[in-house]
Amino acid sequence: MAAIAIEKKDFAAAKSHVDAYREVSSASKNPFQMRQAHELAGRLALAQNDYDVAISELAQSNLQDPRNLYRLGQAYQAKGDQAKAKDYLAQVAGFNPLPALNYAFIRTKAQKIVAGSKT
Repeated sequence: MAAIAIEKKDFAAAKSHVDAYREVSSASKNPFQMRQAHELAGRLALAQNDYDVAISELAQSNLQDPRNLYRLGQAYQAKGDQAKAKDYLAQVAGFNPLPALNYAFIRTKAQKIVAGSKT
């Protein structure tokens, strides 16, 4: 629900869902859920152009998911730190996971950014 609200730019609803998920994940002490809560909070902050919070939250998310590395690259790029942005995007461009559909959506974009062309 949080991800859908973020995409719809319904930030109040998204924050409510993120906070509820964070509470449940903290209570469960499940590391996967806690990383996912950070991912959702980071995605919300990125959508709201709060790049410092986005970076802080996404850095605590699942960094084995290339989409989170890509989001970190976007946040650093928007913040003006091109060196860190390029580092994260290079990690995405060279990521070597098991075949995953989610990776297919961002790999070419990251490669173009690292190569210096626009997406």
